[in-house]
Amino acid sequence: MKIWRNLVSLSLSGGLVVSLLVAAPVVAAAPATVPTAEAAPISENITASEVEMTPVVADKEYSEAPQLPEAEGDAQQQELLSTTAAEPELDHSAKVARVDLNSDIAIVGVTWDINQIAPARVDLRRLEYGTWTEWQTLGLEQTPDFVDEAELTRAGTDPITLTNVTSVEVVAFGADGQALDGITVNVIDPRGADPVENVLTQEAAEVPTDEQEAAQSGPEELPAPEDELPPAEENEQSEDQLLDTEGAAEVDPASYRSVVPTALSANGNTYDTGTNGLVITTRKGWGANEAYRQGWEDINVIFKGAVIHHTAGSNNYTKEQVPGQIQGIYYYHAVTLDWGDIGYQLLVDKYGGVWEGRYGTLSRSPRGAQAYGANSETFGISVLGDYSSAAPPQVAQDSVAKTIAWMFNRFNITNPTGTIYVPGSNLAGRTIGTISGHRDVGGTECPGAAFYARIPSIRTAVVNFMKNPGDPGGSGGSGGSGGSGGGSTTAWDYGQIISDKTFYNSTSMTEAQIDKFIKDKGASCTNGSGTTCLKNKTFPTQKLTTQRGGCQPLNLTGNQTPAKIIAETAKACGINPQVILANMQKESSGIMQPLSDASWAKVMGSGCPTGQDCSAAQAGFAKQIYFGADKLVSYPLSPNSWPYVKAVRDKSPVKIPYNVSPSCGTREFTIKNDATAALYTYTPYVPNAAAVGSYPSAGDSCSHTGWRNFHHYMVEWFPESMTDGSTTPTPTPTPTPTPTPTPNPSNPSWGQEVRFGVGWDGRVIYPGDWNGDGHADLMMMYGNEDLMLYPGRGNNTFAARVKIGHGWGGFDRVLGGVDWDGDGNVDLIGRQKSTGNLLLYPGNGKGSFAAPRQIGHGWNGMTDLTVANSLRGPVIYAMDKNKLYAYPGNGKGGFLPTISQGSNWGGINKLVSVGDWSGDGNPDLIARTTGGVMLIYRGNSDYTVQNGVKIAEGWQSMKEFGVSNTDKSFQPLWVIKSDNSLWDYRFLGVK
Repeated sequence: MKIWRNLVSLSLSGGLVVSLLVAAPVVAAAPATVPTAEAAPISENITASEVEMTPVVADKEYSEAPQLPEAEGDAQQQELLSTTAAEPELDHSAKVARVDLNSDIAIVGVTWDINQIAPARVDLRRLEYGTWTEWQTLGLEQTPDFVDEAELTRAGTDPITLTNVTSVEVVAFGADGQALDGITVNVIDPRGADPVENVLTQEAAEVPTDEQEAAQSGPEELPAPEDELPPAEENEQSEDQLLDTEGAAEVDPASYRSVVPTALSANGNTYDTGTNGLVITTRKGWGANEAYRQGWEDINVIFKGAVIHHTAGSNNYTKEQVPGQIQGIYYYHAVTLDWGDIGYQLLVDKYGGVWEGRYGTLSRSPRGAQAYGANSETFGISVLGDYSSAAPPQVAQDSVAKTIAWMFNRFNITNPTGTIYVPGSNLAGRTIGTISGHRDVGGTECPGAAFYARIPSIRTAVVNFMKNPGDPGGSGGSGGSGGSGGGSTTAWDYGQIISDKTFYNSTSMTEAQIDKFIKDKGASCTNGSGTTCLKNKTFPTQKLTTQRGGCQPLNLTGNQTPAKIIAETAKACGINPQVILANMQKESSGIMQPLSDASWAKVMGSGCPTGQDCSAAQAGFAKQIYFGADKLVSYPLSPNSWPYVKAVRDKSPVKIPYNVSPSCGTREFTIKNDATAALYTYTPYVPNAAAVGSYPSAGDSCSHTGWRNFHHYMVEWFPESMTDGSTTPTPTPTPTPTPTPTPNPSNPSWGQEVRFGVGWDGRVIYPGDWNGDGHADLMMMYGNEDLMLYPGRGNNTFAARVKIGHGWGGFDRVLGGVDWDGDGNVDLIGRQKSTGNLLLYPGNGKGSFAAPRQIGHGWNGMTDLTVANSLRGPVIYAMDKNKLYAYPGNGKGGFLPTISQGSNWGGINKLVSVGDWSGDGNPDLIARTTGGVMLIYRGNSDYTVQNGVKIAEGWQSMKEFGVSNTDKSFQPLWVIKSDNSLWDYRFLGVK
């Protein structure tokens, strides 16, 4: 008996909508594979049928409340925190609608016949990388308040955008908590991927056995998704349409400023507002199909305020996926719910891009369908993503404020911090802020708790942008040139408060040294009435896990000394404990002064509103230390989400305010490194000239002394750390004995190392550009089985990981980055540890590989292997105890005669091909000795190498290293350190 009905119809200019109706309890879907975003590698056949329907159970030892960044006015970007009352237990195993997705991005909405059922709650969970997420409750869309419900036949949830999700399950509940039949799961694929070919049936799809899975050479190759949809060719929005004022009779023509035609770009895809650098992508720009815009009463209203929303979907989307998201939301609102157009007037993505929503928004005041009970009084602006537990990136918040300021100036709305009166969701009338969150109107949690907490600061920003509409970056003075740092031995530098090397040196102090430091600095501290010195305290601990992806878990229990907590946090987060100590003193003066228990509970200012106790999720000394460090090290891991970190990558100047008051102005300068960018992101103010040279004076009324004080403590307390800004490992010009000794001294040069990842605890493979998109990728084997691909996106960033293989634990060495068989695609070569056989896995250039074939045997005697691309073709270099051999490839998957490289190689424990580091077109090798010395061996055109030259020392602690891409010259070395952090090292050459 079939229990699913497949309803497939064309939409979105060739895309497909898959609507699936559940009428009874459902079992697994037929298998489907899912291409991932951007790089288009192919995942394994992991579907709902392979994963048990077991609810996700939270860790009983640790419970974390949602993060809520604070509104405004604090001395740092702090966070409010709130907890949610427990929901009654619901049966999620009954009447489950399960859908396998077939695209890396999909918009999912749940609808029902408005005359048959009325769910009180709809829950969804998704299958990501073989693991089910927890259930989340979808928001319920409300019928537009000016529409006769008798004319509508369908109702539904808010649409949710999903990226890199294999399957979803949906359950609807009535007001009595019982699961309901009759819901339709609408899956909108804006990229035009093929629909699910196998209609879901009662029988579960066959699951391959472990033996079958292990026998597979790799995942089945599927076609990549079709290209992004082009803009609609008919009913395009033209300049004339932007200037159209039909229906404007209801509005006083003087109540808003008219649009300047020249603001449109030549192709009509963007509209430059001319204020605060705000440029809006038009409907034509994101490809709106205007044929969907029908059956809607398009009239103008008088805007009195703005309502802020979030779309509650995935936050892991790329820039390229933004138009598809908007297309999907547009289709769901206009067609699926029969509203005739997208509900919001404007949308913002997490990168700060602004997009026209409802038709006519750029030229007039069209009534939207965004806030039941306030549609005729307000316009809606929605940020793509889910901001329940973390606020949108600052660049997105700025775009929201700039957009609202532009709209308010257009429509003469002069009270952004005031209130307005609206009917409200119950139509009984209510007073809300001129700028409000959707939840203020009623009936929803939108725009998410974390984003909602930022609305007061957005109101303030709107006021400032309205005052200075022509200044895209704010206004103010340039400040002074800096001073001596208050007598410090290292001068103050706005662009580099601390070097990356010092910032990330997690082994600078032992626990015993930290304990001695605390006691020495607090020697004169005495306990007071209700206050205790740090040297006399112990603090309760518990297992803590990262909120931002910066740290490994902190596994402590019971009462612990502050030295123990700081030392273990430094290890878990890869941060210098000296930075923690100096930041603690900056935030609370806790190193040398007694504090109350309430003050110790917010000692780092992390997640704590000014003048208030922290909520449970971050309150307490151990949580403050750990979560404060977690923030600091996490910012550089997501450079596109944090403007100051991105500016370092782009080498572009920034403007940072002197104080919370806009009247104090800003300073424009260039941040030189990630560590300094992280500090400014943590506390977004710089000291002015009055503060820099006057420690310990507070400066003037516009001075903010936080980072000046931090710098002073670092220089005074830890001068050796602050005067050593060189790269690690340290290059040296001293000649070193090599397998063929050379008397010539070297003059090696390294660039500044950059930390850009944590948690790389598996076996790392360097495959080069595995998926053919022009960016270097990484692979890692988890446990002994799964092979995961991390598609590179450039600038030391990666897309979401993708499982591309299983059963790889049988290989003790896997090489990548070269085209061994001559088909134009890079391949993988693996050595079986049980047999010593060498297997070739030909890459397909799309992120997957073909069936393997054996190309050698007896290789288990080799102590190390590396593979290179030479001018003559690929070559494997292999060490046999103290001998080195070159095994040239024939370009067809086989070998040419072996070439001996001599003996006396016994002191080498790591050999790596780095491509051309010497600029002569031949691949070079680097080798690490057992003593941690790094040598470079320049390659010759005949596969031989020249004498070794010492280029660095101190590398014995490096866990793994390899060049990012051997196909190109002077590529960076990607290094895994002993704490599983990932670093970028740039070798600049040997003279």
